[in-house]
Amino acid sequence: MEFRLTYDGPLKAAAGVDEKHKLRLSFHDQLRILWKQIPLRDRSELLNNLPNKGNTSIIMEVAGFNFAPLVCERLSLICELSIILLRPEAPGSVITQGGDIDNRLKTSFDSLRMPKNRNEIPTGISPSDVDNPFFAFLKMIILSLRSLYRLIVYYGKTHSGMMSYL
Repeated sequence: MEFRLTYDGPLKAAAGVDEKHKLRLSFHDQLRILWKQIPLRDRSELLNNLPNKGNTSIIMEVAGFNFAPLVCERLSLICELSIILLRPEAPGSVITQGGDIDNRLKTSFDSLRMPKNRNEIPTGISPSDVDNPFFAFLKMIILSLRSLYRLIVYYGKTHSGMMSYL
């Protein structure tokens, strides 16, 4: 299965819990729609908190929140992940003044996975404040995950101009 998740907004290098939660919510909305499409639509039993005997559930509880990570060991799934960052800057400026690209990438990874514990969920947010389940892309980032990372520098405010691949 191939699909694309998008985020349009600031991506901070030193993102805190609140910023990562905002990104998670963006991905959650897209994943909720994905779960209504074939082939996931036909596997809705995976989203049951208390599965029938012989069925598997991907629901994982963290601090009272029910997360549904699409890629998890319970389903024996692996994935290939490609992250493309679009930045409105002149060619070469990403190297000289583009900021901390490694930590921006880490923010992306942290936001694609479900939280590990309550400390990774914003203060004041309760399970009733979010959809149940809360859809996530990954349970955890595994170092052997084959990840591709491209940075695309674009000119102007739209993606229709020339693009320079770095």
